[in-house]
Amino acid sequence: GVVDADLGLANGDPRAAERTFQLLSQVTGRAGRTGKKSLGLLQTYQPDHPVMRAIVSGDSEAFYEREIAERERAALPPFGRLAGIIVTASACLSRAGGARTCKGLFEPCWRRGRSCAAPSGCRSTSTRRASYKRERQSQRSARFMKTLGLIGGMSWESTAIYYRLLNEIVRERLGGLHSAELLLWSFDFAEIAERQHAGDWDGAGVLLVKAARKLEAGGAEGLMICTNTMHKLADTVQAAISIPIIHIADATGHAVVAAGVKRPALLATRFTMEQDFYKGRLADKYGLQPVVPAQAGRDMVHRIIYDELCQGVVKADSKSAYVEEVGRLRRDEKIDGLIMGCTEITILIGQGDFDMPVFDTTRIHAEAAIDFALS
Repeated sequence: GVVDADLGLANGDPRAAERTFQLLSQVTGRAGRTGKKSLGLLQTYQPDHPVMRAIVSGDSEAFYEREIAERERAALPPFGRLAGIIVTASACLSRAGGARTCKGLFEPCWRRGRSCAAPSGCRSTSTRRASYKRERQSQRSARFMKTLGLIGGMSWESTAIYYRLLNEIVRERLGGLHSAELLLWSFDFAEIAERQHAGDWDGAGVLLVKAARKLEAGGAEGLMICTNTMHKLADTVQAAISIPIIHIADATGHAVVAAGVKRPALLATRFTMEQDFYKGRLADKYGLQPVVPAQAGRDMVHRIIYDELCQGVVKADSKSAYVEEVGRLRRDEKIDGLIMGCTEITILIGQGDFDMPVFDTTRIHAEAAIDFALS
């Protein structure tokens, strides 16, 4: 057989000589193992290269002694450390120019006794594309998508939005026919809403824990409570299961901080606006100063959620009332953003209605859940 002996030497890897020597020694060493006379031919443009001479001579000890001495002289591992900088571009000349720019930027390091190796050779665009395509397909086929358990039906109007968003996000990230792996427990919202307004949070907690345990038993590896309000019971539910809850307030807090917003308005159910489980988390963990409407505004926002949005009713005057309330908070309370802290509010208003950052907790929660599922 004929072996291209120069291939392993055609890059800037300081271990290229050692690796090529080992590989070629193993390949040519197989000649004659079948008992028949055979010959291994090394095709090279560098017959005087130390690797080629070492293979021909068969003196591996001398080769390794020379390799160790060369590494020590050049302060290569294990006598020093290396840092690699990968420069990518659509054309080879562009990559070479970028590599030279990087070398110039790190010139102060070279003056302190460091050194810079020359850039390795460029692969053609077609080769890179083919390699990337194979790598991408391999990664996708090997990807393990976690199954998400959804506690929904609170109300089903927003749960339907969750289902669509989760699948759309997976398709956007993975392409083709990919979709999310989901298990859904959908409540009859009437029994939940009755307990909410009666203040029977313990009773509601029993129902959520039961649902969470069934989802975990069914194979869910992460849990979503598909409502802001019922995250009041997130700690109770988490204590009853071993899989993690993707917390909507944490996902929202990260998004608000990332946008540079400090004092967002919070429109939500009365429970979320008035109790501390949500506002307190945003303040304590993320340093935010959430602002809620005055009593009349809270009553209006809450009524529209339960009497209209949770029942699939969308009215123009209700939208106007929400927009006016946000305008008042901006004027009087100096808010710099808006958290739509009820998963149904996205049915009524959105970013297009305001000239400041708006945080759709339904989408933010869905994005965070898919981050978890694909991690």
